[in-house]
Amino acid sequence: MTLRQRCVSIGHFLFRFRSFLPLAMFISLTGLFWETIPRNTTYSAYLWRAIAGGVTLAGVILRCATIGRVPRGTSGRNTKRQKATVLNTTGIYSIVRNPLYLGNAMVWLGITLLLENLLLTAIFGTGLLIYYLFIVCAEQEYLSEQFGRQYASYAMRTPALIPRLRGWVPADRPFSWRMVLRREHDSIFSAATGIVFVFQCMDFRTHSEHPTLRREWLIPWLVIACLWITLKVLKKRTSLLHVPREVSTKQPAG
Repeated sequence: MTLRQRCVSIGHFLFRFRSFLPLAMFISLTGLFWETIPRNTTYSAYLWRAIAGGVTLAGVILRCATIGRVPRGTSGRNTKRQKATVLNTTGIYSIVRNPLYLGNAMVWLGITLLLENLLLTAIFGTGLLIYYLFIVCAEQEYLSEQFGRQYASYAMRTPALIPRLRGWVPADRPFSWRMVLRREHDSIFSAATGIVFVFQCMDFRTHSEHPTLRREWLIPWLVIACLWITLKVLKKRTSLLHVPREVSTKQPAG
C-alpha cells in the first residue's frame, strides 16, 4: 500500500467517527490540562472569552450558511461511506472546498480558547488540522473518482480549508431554514454542550471542595436539549422539516 493509499484509508476510517472524535479529543485534553483550567473568579478574562465565543459563533454561522443552500445527497451526516450526487461549486463552496470542516474547526477551537490555555489550544488545533487533512484526502480521492475532470478543475481554483474570497460565485439555490434545522441541530447542540462543559469545569475548579451543577449553565443547556429532542422527533415522525426539491440552475455533475 502506497503512502497516499494509506492516508486515504485512514481518512475513510476517521470519516466514520467524525461526529465524535473531536469531542473525545477535547475532553481528553481537558483532563490532561485540568490543573490549568481557570476559575470563574478571573474576571479579567471577559475579553478573551468574548473572542473565543465569537470564533465559535462564526463557526456555527458558517456551517448554517453552508447547509442552508446545499442540494440533496451532499454535505450530509452519513458515516458509513462517502456520498455525493452533485458537486457543490457555488456559494461558500466557491471560496473553500470544505466549509463544514472549517466551521467545525472554528467551533471547537473557540470552545478550547475558553480554557485560556494557548498550549492546550495549539495541541488541539494541530490535532484537528491533521485529523481533517486525512478526511479531506479521502474525500478528495472519492470526488476525483466520482466527478473526474470537473472536480480536478474545481480543486485547482478552490482552496481546501483556507477561503479565497476573490473566487466567489453566488449560490444557485435559495436558503432554506428547514434544511438548517433538519441537518444542523446536532452540531448546534454539540457546540452548546461543549460551552456548558467548559464553564461547568471552571465552576468545579472554583468550588473543588463542594462541586455542584450550577443552574446558570444547567438550565440553558436543558432548554437547548429539549429543542434538540423536539427537532429530532419532528425530523423522524413528521414532514414539518421536509425540504422540497428545489430546481437548480446547475445540472448534476457526472
